[in-house]
Amino acid sequence: MQAIKIITKYFINKGIIDDDSADWFQYGLEKRISTVLTSVIFFLIAIKISGFWVAFMYLSSFYFLRVRINGYHANTYIGCLLASIFLEVILLKGVLPLLNKDSTVLLNAISFAAILIWAPFNHPNMHLSDCELHACKIGARIRVFILMLLEIVFAVFSKQQLLWGITLGNTMAALLLAVAIIRKGENTNETCRKKTVESRNPEYDPSRHEKMAS
Repeated sequence: MQAIKIITKYFINKGIIDDDSADWFQYGLEKRISTVLTSVIFFLIAIKISGFWVAFMYLSSFYFLRVRINGYHANTYIGCLLASIFLEVILLKGVLPLLNKDSTVLLNAISFAAILIWAPFNHPNMHLSDCELHACKIGARIRVFILMLLEIVFAVFSKQQLLWGITLGNTMAALLLAVAIIRKGENTNETCRKKTVESRNPEYDPSRHEKMAS
């Protein structure tokens, strides 16, 4: 978004942020604005397809996880919006009618396993440090545990729509995380760590670092 670039440049000129933080600030601002806009669109579509409570729990659990695990983002807002709508329609029209006791357990098991293994994804524009990645990882595990408890409660009291909504939200979050991992590589690999060091230390010499490591 051109407006976000203008806002970022203004903040840099005013000394509110420095040049090294420009990508991080721009990415964060774009992510928050797009989240507000897309969540309204997603919610309306989800209500139309699945009803209020499934839609509410689906989006609530998805965003509850998303802010800690991150995941795939298309290069453009329109691309991200269209891809997300496509996946949402598939989940709500294709997967929701097939949900039963066994498939619900299976989907949650796969989704939670993927999140516990891969999350968080270190997006190239975020440059998360090892400490920040560790904090996100802990936060992701806590949120998985909270959602697991909610699902157990909903299952015990036969609140199927609430249970299915959370299940689809978990699936969506895990799916976008998996796509990000496949497209960008593992989130904690050496490449991400080098980008983090390089962005915070202009004098960093990768070749010297590799020699010292060997």
